[in-house]
Amino acid sequence: MTQRGNPPAEVQAAIEDLLRLAAQHKVVVAGFAFCADPASFVNFGNCSDSGDIALYAELCSIADDKVRKGEVRNINPGMVQ
Repeated sequence: MTQRGNPPAEVQAAIEDLLRLAAQHKVVVAGFAFCADPASFVNFGNCSDSGDIALYAELCSIADDKVRKGEVRNINPGMVQ
């Protein structure tokens, strides 16, 4: 059962697996997972500033530039079935 403020257990486990795997391969991860029902919001990452909005603003700026150059890979749900 999901407690208010926490994602479903499977999502929590997947986030933890992602963070472990990323650290193992020296990949930096920062993100959010959220849903409305039940209400939950999780900020996660393996870098010291993963909770800093400035990081996300900068990442969005970099991504926008790379999208214009065709250099960004966007993984959406249809790609991971």
